[in-house]
Amino acid sequence: MRCRTGASALEFALVFPLFLMIFVGLVEVGRFLYIQQKVDTIASAMADFASQTDNLTRADLNSYASASNQLMRPFQFSGSIIFTYVFNYQANPQPPCGVNTPCVVWQYEPIGPNGSKIGTTGNNPVLPNNYHVPTAQGVVVAEAFYFYQPLFPIPLITTGIGSFGPFFPPETLYSIAISKTRDVPTLTLG
Repeated sequence: MRCRTGASALEFALVFPLFLMIFVGLVEVGRFLYIQQKVDTIASAMADFASQTDNLTRADLNSYASASNQLMRPFQFSGSIIFTYVFNYQANPQPPCGVNTPCVVWQYEPIGPNGSKIGTTGNNPVLPNNYHVPTAQGVVVAEAFYFYQPLFPIPLITTGIGSFGPFFPPETLYSIAISKTRDVPTLTLG
């Protein structure tokens, strides 16, 4: 009869690291997806808030942006919010970006250091998925950036058989939302 003392302890020692990695991976992926959903919600809410009026002030946009901390709960918002107004001009008055061409009319960043991926004031915007702004209409574009820090940052692991990782590196999450302005031909920023 062979001695089997310690067999279950050995099996546990072999299987535990695998189960731990699966658990950590599931927690981190779930958290990442939840935070990305929160960032999407912030961008959507910011575009919706800003598009509901015909005359915005910087104080209005600052107030909307301050709501990002409430929308991000239970996490702290650590990122940027950028509001951009894009209008597709007709022939009169002479448009800065060309006739029947969308143009960035104004841009405002109440929170954060990130630059816009849409473009700069007075230039043609780069809108996602070839989004078309109808002639003589405008849209509010809200961009939300969030600096994601993983709970379990696993660095690059180098072994005799190769390198693995880094797993779950820090990164900047990005979301964009576009909302058509409500019954106003142009939206001014006062």
